[in-house]
Amino acid sequence: FHDSDDVTNDNALQKLYDALETDESACAVMAKVKDFISPDVENPARESPKSEPYYGLFTGAVLMRRSVFNIIGLFNENIPSGEIIEWANKMAEHNLKIKKIDMIATNRRIHDCNYGKKHRAIEFKNYAQILRARLKK
Repeated sequence: FHDSDDVTNDNALQKLYDALETDESACAVMAKVKDFISPDVENPARESPKSEPYYGLFTGAVLMRRSVFNIIGLFNENIPSGEIIEWANKMAEHNLKIKKIDMIATNRRIHDCNYGKKHRAIEFKNYAQILRARLKK
């Protein structure tokens, strides 16, 4: 999974693939992401990117086996955002192993049109919906 506005580092996909191939017990392999402020941001001082690289399930730094979809299903199309939380919950419920590797695979662009900035209310509503469903279980 990779957003069109982010940048993958050279050889990152190959390294993710190699790590996944060497651990048959892992359903996914996760590297780190590093935030950067896009040069076209109108007011860079207002931005607060994470200062250190971090792990994140749908960040462009994860390679997942096709079998994961067979186990937990497809994305819930009724939730426009929040698939990250929903999928993390499903993966945990099924005890699916995610192998973490210590490398920066993707650089995440912080810009004025990030989905989370433009649709914050929708995101929060979807997060609450996912949390309510999780609590009911």
